[in-house]
Amino acid sequence: MSRPVTWRGVLLSEDESAGSAFSRTGRLLLTQFRENQPGVTAGNDPEYLHQMRVTVRRLRAVLSLYSPLLGKRERQAAVRDVKWLADALGLARDSDVFVSEIWPPLRAVLGEGPLTDVLTAEWLMQQHRNARVARRALASRRCQRLIDRLGRCFAPRSLRAGADLNHAASWDQPARRLVRRQLKQYADALRGRGRRLDELDDDSLHRLRIRIKKLRYAIDAVSTLFDQAMVTTMRHTLSRLQDALGAINDLAVAERKISAVLTNKRCIDIAQLLEQFSVWRTLRSISLKRRLQTAWHDYRECRHASPFG
Repeated sequence: MSRPVTWRGVLLSEDESAGSAFSRTGRLLLTQFRENQPGVTAGNDPEYLHQMRVTVRRLRAVLSLYSPLLGKRERQAAVRDVKWLADALGLARDSDVFVSEIWPPLRAVLGEGPLTDVLTAEWLMQQHRNARVARRALASRRCQRLIDRLGRCFAPRSLRAGADLNHAASWDQPARRLVRRQLKQYADALRGRGRRLDELDDDSLHRLRIRIKKLRYAIDAVSTLFDQAMVTTMRHTLSRLQDALGAINDLAVAERKISAVLTNKRCIDIAQLLEQFSVWRTLRSISLKRRLQTAWHDYRECRHASPFG
């Protein structure tokens, strides 16, 4: 019986050109995409959807990391369609995570009763609805055009008929030099967004989390070009940051979902439930933000020994 295919990584050599690294990494991701697609369509194992969503995120990271290799029009078209698919898959995956991981412990805190039964039924309906959206997106002509477009983007330079040849020099430069410059830019941008963490609202923390994911997936794509001990440390540090921010984002998502369902209902029980959730979220947020501050401090220390400078 087949299982969801996970990222296997790509072994890049120190003297490999940027074009070769881009092409080989992208084609490996497309292979993983195709191998997981039937499992997502079948809908029997949510892990297929998770791996598909991660693959799409990695594709976005690779397109961004190697952006100097592509013409503006070619890059924008690919990024636009990858984002469309990421959004479609994201709704379904977010519903799966909410139903299986976020809601059960939260329901235990709020207690059993008619209102939590109503909420559970709503989340299950959303989960099924969003799963259908994801399956339709994967089966659509737009998705097939996207895969064909990415296949052309990731084709070896010798096969890139009609591509923008003004970027030939970028394809020939050492991959290590290109990605080091790009990764340093990501890290610098991340450092700026991480100032005054305790003052950031939910939306700002969510944007910070996206930046961290972008850096982490980019490092995964080129990890063999750098010192492995440093890369491992950086990955671990970013993972801790991502986990802390993810838990904080889960609280914000839960609040929006609960409020959206119960806002138009009026009774004492609902007011009490919302107040109970608000108190629980406040206490939980204090603990998570302490965790975040510790993880951020470790990241700042880690950057002093960054594998990409």
